Parts: sequence; structure tokens; C-alpha cells
Amino acid sequence: MKRISKIEIKNFQSIKTEIVSKLSELNVFSGCNDVGKSNVLRALDMFFNKRNIDFYEEFNIERKAEIKQLRQKQVISVKVFFINDTYKNLPPTFFVKRTWDKSGEMSSQTDDTETWRKTQDGISSTQVRTALSMYLNKFRFKYIPAIKENSCFNTLLVELYNAIVDNKAGTAEEFEGTLSDFNSKLAKLSQELSDFFLKTAGIRSTVAIPTTAGDLAKRLAVSTYADANGEDIIPLFNRGDGIRMHYIPAILNFISDLENNKWHIWAIDEPETSCEYSKSAVLANDFVLKYAMKNQIFIASHSFHFISLAGDNVSRYRVFSKDNKSHIRLINTELFEQEELKSELGILSLLNGLQEVYDNYQKERELISANIDIIKHAEKPLLLFEGESDRILFQKAFAKLYPKERHDFIYSEPAEQKKGGAVVGEGANALAGFLYSHIPKIGDALNGKKIIAVFDNDKEGVEQYDKIAKDYEKSYYTIEIEGTSILKHKKYNVYVTKLIAPNFRRRWVHRQAKYCYLSVELLLQDNDIPEANRDYIPDTTPSKYSFKAGNKVNFSNSISDNADFSGFQETIDLLMNIKNKE
Repeated sequence: MKRISKIEIKNFQSIKTEIVSKLSELNVFSGCNDVGKSNVLRALDMFFNKRNIDFYEEFNIERKAEIKQLRQKQVISVKVFFINDTYKNLPPTFFVKRTWDKSGEMSSQTDDTETWRKTQDGISSTQVRTALSMYLNKFRFKYIPAIKENSCFNTLLVELYNAIVDNKAGTAEEFEGTLSDFNSKLAKLSQELSDFFLKTAGIRSTVAIPTTAGDLAKRLAVSTYADANGEDIIPLFNRGDGIRMHYIPAILNFISDLENNKWHIWAIDEPETSCEYSKSAVLANDFVLKYAMKNQIFIASHSFHFISLAGDNVSRYRVFSKDNKSHIRLINTELFEQEELKSELGILSLLNGLQEVYDNYQKERELISANIDIIKHAEKPLLLFEGESDRILFQKAFAKLYPKERHDFIYSEPAEQKKGGAVVGEGANALAGFLYSHIPKIGDALNGKKIIAVFDNDKEGVEQYDKIAKDYEKSYYTIEIEGTSILKHKKYNVYVTKLIAPNFRRRWVHRQAKYCYLSVELLLQDNDIPEANRDYIPDTTPSKYSFKAGNKVNFSNSISDNADFSGFQETIDLLMNIKNKE
């Protein structure tokens, strides 16, 4: 939830005067090392927690020289612009400015609420002062530095402990009794927190409440399990930094759930610290989809998983150094084209592309895993095609040509359709990868079950079929069934074939892959394929065409169940012969 709309920082560390505007629920600051990203987070920590500072260490060096020459007063200030929808005795928007002088202590606080009050009837200065105090006291600000030592986790656990005590009915009185009784009363809360850790970090945990006065100093302890069965316990503090990092936002979020009458602001420096690639991706998405839903968050990061985050609740800022001063700019699409930004941040536009590739890879893995699970539990032969549109058309063809036999097979899981009709994990490459990469890994679990892979008889399909025959001849060999050559795995009941061209499509196939155009859609008659779906091939007489790329799934669904599927006959006959082969 957004409570802060803008920040103005003056004379703090590398920042001379900077305004950070258009803040969102999640705000990501990126840039090179030592340009001042963390100073924004630390300035907020100083403001909300009224930190005392080492003034001469924190004061901006450039400004110090100017002030000395002009004989002005040396001060550091942080001005925060707030959004108010809670207190009627405060304006909808206002700022609060806090100042630090040479003593290192906060020396003054000013605001602009009085200007608004003078335009209102029946509201006194005292009422405004009281409302402002109540408003500011509702904030809970937590700063997590880049170096996350054990003390950071200990502090968080203490805050979690206090949140549980202060926000669960009856526990304060029970705590005055024995800690043992208190421990049993909090057993349910411990389980809730453990479940939350499991969902967030993927690790089973237990939360131990102290039962003796000696344990009270530690307040809480988190233990994690080495495996899913929970046999071996590993203390959280003995886990790697990457694992522990997942617990930080989880704990903060749990505290904000408990303290739902407060407004929680987080400032986390390099949340990706020590996280492996996949965990960093998950963590970044969790910040957008979970944590920023009810907290306002500020992050300094080098990770492109965070830098490339996008959404209505995300603002991204570039921090760079020029003339020995930090400068902060809101990132927009135009900035991606600037050479200066590319060199500093590693070409963000390229990184965004890499993220899409990685996401697609993950989805393909999920699709393959789903098919592997089907294979392991299936008794009927499993048919694998290059894409979901092929599966749809073959199911319709089976129903029309062999209504009784259509249930003798099972089909690969429907793939996830993306915007524009493309399907994640489809294509000859994905099918071939499954055959020569994943079959060896799961083959022993097949227990003789049959898998039949069907490639299109087009350029891509034939190239992948020939690649399996040539490059993986130690695993696959050629056999003939009713005069048709196909491939079979030497160890497992895995068969590989291409579409068989019906008479009216004989010219669509060739000995050389580059002259092959027969995809599953072209097993249909010409009258079922609109001109818009035809991509005519130059210098062919009579003209041939391939099926034009587009939303193949929608096309397949649009074909009537009563269409002429005779072009599928020979390929389906081959599939049934493979099924019946001993």
C-alpha cells in the first residue's frame, strides 16, 4: 500500500539535492557500485527511525565546501511527501521535513499542514498536531542492509516475537504466567509461520518459542529441515545466505499481517544477495505479487530480476554518479536506448529478453514434467505432438475415423497458450529435446509403456527426425511397420514417426527437408484452409503452400468435428499398428 509519494534528500552522503518522485508500492533503485543507491534507503531509515548520525561522516562533501565559503549552516534534511486517506484533520497530501545538525541528532521537524488548516472550518492547530502525530506513529519502517549478518536475523526474530505477543489476544496475560504455558498457546501460530516459510522459501521449518528464562535472550529460533520428510534438522543460521534471504521478507510480511493496524515500509539493500538464478527470479516476483500488495517497499539492487520488474505497482530508478554527486532518475523506455545506461547496467533491454527466455524455459520444463507424470501413470500408449493444435486435430480425426478406438490412446497435456496464440513448449525442437534428453532419465520408470512421437513432415520436423536417426543412432534405430520406416528406441518402447502424406499432399514432402511443408493442418482438405492461413511457396507449379504461422490453436478449435479428416487416415493407421505391435 502506497503511503509515500515523493522524497527529497539534501546533503546526505553522496546526495547533494535529489527529489525522487512518482513512487509506487515497489520502488527499485539500480546502478553501479558506489553511486549512492543505498543512501536513499538509509535516508528513509534515518527519517522514520530518527537515527542519530555521525554528522561529519554523513554530510555531503561537495556541499560542505560551498557552505563554508558562504558561511551557511550545515544541515542534513529529508523531506517525505505523504498520502492521507485516514485522518480527517490532515490534508490529503502533505510533507514532513526532518533536519539533522552538527550534533548528529534530529534538530527540527517542519510540515505544511498549517497552510491547509487555514482553509478549513472548525479544525484547530492542536487537532492537526494530534492527527499528524498519530499518523506518523502508525508507520513501521524496517531497513535491511546489504550485508545480512546473524544480528540482522536475530533482530527480525525479536521483532516477530514482540509482534506475536502484542497482537494476539490474551497472550500478554498468559506471558506473565509461565513461558511453558505461553509456548503451548503459541503452537498454532508457530505452525502458521512454518507453513508460510514453506510456501515462500520451499523449505520446511519449525519455530521454537522459548520455554526458560535463559532462552528468553534468543527469543525465537528457526530450524529448517534438510529434506521434505523432515528427518534432519538444520538451524536457519547454519543455512547459506541465499536460503536465509528468503526468510527476511517472509518474516517482515508475517509481522505486517500481525500488525495490520500499522503501515509497514521496507527498505532492503540487495535482496538478491547470494541467491542462485532461479531463486532470485522467484524472490523478485514474490515482491511484486505478494509483498508489495500491502507494504510499500524500497529496494537497491544489481539483479536484473529486480531491475526488469514491471507493473502498475512498480517504479524503477537509475542512480548514477556525476561530478562526485549522486543523481536519481526514473527509468523509462527511452532511457534504455542511451549508451550511458547500457554500459552501467549491462544493457537492460537485453536482460529483459533473457528473462523472457528463462521464463519460457521454466514453462517448458513444467510442461515436460507434466507429461512425464502422465507417462509414469498411464497404461495406454501416449501420443506426443509438436504442439497443442496438432493434438486437437488428431483427437477430432480419431473421433471421426475411429470413434471406438479413439480411447485406446492418451494425449500429451495441453500446453499453456500465450498472448497471440503461440504455445509455450511447442515445436519440433521441444519434442526432439524430450526424446533424446528426457527419455534416458525416465526410461526405467516406463515399465514397457509405449510412447509415440509424431513430427510434422515439414522442414523443422524432418530435420529433427533425421537428427535423432543420425546423431542418436546408439539409442534409436530404424524399423519398418507395414512398409513405413520409423524410429524405435533400442531400450524402451519409444517410437518416432513423421506424418504420412495422403495422395492429395504427396507433392508437399521430399527427400530433402528444406522442400517439406506438410504440417498437421495440411492433412485437412483445401476447403478447410482459408487463404489467410496459406503461405504460398514461390516457383512451384501447381502452387504449393505451407500453413502460415499464427494462432494455430484457435484454427484447430474452429474445425468442425464433421470435417473431412481422410487425410489423417494413413498416419492414424500407423499409430494403431504401433500400438498393436508386440
